[in-house]
Amino acid sequence: MNLNQQFETIKQQFNQKLGRLNALKERHLACNEKVAQLIVTEDQTAKASLFLQSLSESSRIQILEKISGIVTDALQTVKDKNLVFQMNLCVKANQPTLDMTILDKLSGQSYDVINSFGGGICDIISLSLRIALLAKWQPSLSRIVILDEACKHVAQKDQELLSEFVSKLSVALGVQFIWISHSEVLEKSASKIFRVTKENGISKVEEKQHEME
Repeated sequence: MNLNQQFETIKQQFNQKLGRLNALKERHLACNEKVAQLIVTEDQTAKASLFLQSLSESSRIQILEKISGIVTDALQTVKDKNLVFQMNLCVKANQPTLDMTILDKLSGQSYDVINSFGGGICDIISLSLRIALLAKWQPSLSRIVILDEACKHVAQKDQELLSEFVSKLSVALGVQFIWISHSEVLEKSASKIFRVTKENGISKVEEKQHEME
């Protein structure tokens, strides 16, 4: 009887520790994903900062306004009509730095993009910032953009609005987007859909018809 009780006690302790271990693994994975997203966002910030440094003051102000407008449109379309994206090129520690903030018009408060928001908001900003830089870069760059699992942290309920926004930008800016994704929500706004499968180590590409067709 004592052995059975000891065994059950040890079993319960083991299950409790196993549960804590699994919780820590999930938290560790989530942290790694957030770090990866922050690295991407910081990389885009650095590129935008270098680009803006190369411009004259008047051109810089115009470009900042246009880029901020595109990102603001993305945020207001997908997340909240009260959000406004703001950019400011300043000097910190003797280094040119691009500050990115989001103004909540409802509360009047401004928030730091990288430290105050989750991966979904950062994904939306990162994507729209890349599109805006591409559209405004001089000399003009290629008008074909390949997105590999972009915006994977955006909530499923927001993905359809985001894909519709990108589709409209494609027409407005004359940019073709090739979006690689596992999300079936994003494909709803695509002009063409191709499904890639692998059989016996060989990739197979087939065009998929829209459900409405």
